[in-house]
Amino acid sequence: MRKLVWVIPLLLLAGGISLGALVNYLSNTITFQAEVKSPIEIHDLTAPDTIYGGDTIDVSYITDNYANNAVDGVHRLIITPPEGSELTGEEIDDVTFTYGETEYPMCTETQTENCVDVVAADGVITLYSPTITHEAGSSVNTKFTITWDPATEPGTYGFEAQVIVPE
Repeated sequence: MRKLVWVIPLLLLAGGISLGALVNYLSNTITFQAEVKSPIEIHDLTAPDTIYGGDTIDVSYITDNYANNAVDGVHRLIITPPEGSELTGEEIDDVTFTYGETEYPMCTETQTENCVDVVAADGVITLYSPTITHEAGSSVNTKFTITWDPATEPGTYGFEAQVIVPE
């Protein structure tokens, strides 16, 4: 009887291994890994090294969509002030955003759609384009044209361009 007690678990174990090998053989799998990247890339930034109060400047770059589908996104230009200063939005007299051949004006009280929104918060200015559809495989010239108020405080300002792809 004692021998039978040990034989039963061994038979069950052997049967389970055999069945497991058969199931593994029948449900053969293959695996792979892939790196997922942002579909939108911006590059070749062109901007002036020196800006005078009252100047109109272009901050231009190329926007590429590497996806094989159209991708919507909002272009954003963040302007940070010289250390110890805060921006109010009054520093910008006018702004336009150009994507390819299409130009979008600055938002106003009467123009609230398809325009560039100028947001001053936490001491920085952020310019937001309207939502842009980036066609599959496209490479498009893009720019913000900014007219500065002549009374803008002198100093070194920071600029950061981004494209936000909504979730």
